[in-house]
Amino acid sequence: MDTNESTTNDHVAENTSEQDDGVNDKQHTPEQQDTFDREYVEKLRRENAKYRTKVKELEPQAAKLKEIEDASKTELDKALERIKTLETEASAAQSKALRADVAQSKGVPVSLLPDAGSKEDLEAAADQLLAWANKTPALPKVTGVGKDTSGMSRDELARSILGVGSN
Repeated sequence: MDTNESTTNDHVAENTSEQDDGVNDKQHTPEQQDTFDREYVEKLRRENAKYRTKVKELEPQAAKLKEIEDASKTELDKALERIKTLETEASAAQSKALRADVAQSKGVPVSLLPDAGSKEDLEAAADQLLAWANKTPALPKVTGVGKDTSGMSRDELARSILGVGSN
């Protein structure tokens, strides 16, 4: 008897002894028990062989299916990456066109507008730029430009230093 048979015999013997505890009054002789064990083991072996055969038949098909899934997954990944790239490019083009439109309508340089945002955000930024540009204070008025404190112009001062001219 090999190891599998002895394990099976032990298992069957346990089940039989449980049944003998009053559930089943019928006693099995050792020859009947041995026949029962052999039949049970043979049945298990046939069933196991059937499953091994099925596994061997299905292994090539499983490998082929895995190859197909991997190939289609790769194609799917490529397509998803391409879609993501195109969406990014389309978004950038829309943003650029929107910035140019707002800059033209408000009269501000495109470079001063934010890189991203909705039309309302860009218009608000352009309005803030225009408000800032229009509130720049005027230069202070200076009287006596080109004259020194004595009231002489630069030309008069230069002539007097050089000693030329109107004496």
